[in-house]
Amino acid sequence: MVDLILRQLDEAAEDYSFPGPPNMNYPTAAVRLDAFASEKERLLAFQVLRYSRQNDEFENGIFLFGDDVQEPGLQPEDVIADDIPTDNPLRFTISLRGNEREVTATDADYAAAGIKRRNPDEPALDIVRLLAHKFGGELFLSPPDLLRYIEKEGMEHLFRLDGWRQPDSRKNERPSRMSCFQDLVKALGEKAKTPPESCGKGANTQWTRWIEEE
Repeated sequence: MVDLILRQLDEAAEDYSFPGPPNMNYPTAAVRLDAFASEKERLLAFQVLRYSRQNDEFENGIFLFGDDVQEPGLQPEDVIADDIPTDNPLRFTISLRGNEREVTATDADYAAAGIKRRNPDEPALDIVRLLAHKFGGELFLSPPDLLRYIEKEGMEHLFRLDGWRQPDSRKNERPSRMSCFQDLVKALGEKAKTPPESCGKGANTQWTRWIEEE
């Protein structure tokens, strides 16, 4: 199980499809990782709140890695918003998974989301990152909702990570050689209830760390 999941993670890193930043086509807004287990299965489920430049959509990219995953990696996207209003980035109405929200923002709100200067050439990306900052807790799928979405209901939720040490493909880094993912998969195998401390050291999944690459 350990070798299989690490191999799946390595393959994702090798073909530049590892969940999270950097991604030129799908710039990241926020990330989350949930670990699940059952008597027969171990599963890592990544969620990446991101902007699709091709589709002009706010998406939740769901990536699965485990010992009973038919197609490891990206699963069918959970579209959060397919119509992102950009006329007035400080006051707008947007439908998030079918629920309309009135959003009022200030320059300080954008700054708190990591956006020091709004980009007039790509306002939708700024809005996606603002929404992820303001409503991220609501926009990520909860463990029960996530299991329903991927049709794996009944698995036990072990722990959650909101950041980790992301492998850098430019440096040929592989998850199987990184202590975070080695310890993560080991904890998964042992059905540990807390994430490994090594994943918090040098965490770099915040999108502001990868601005030049996205």
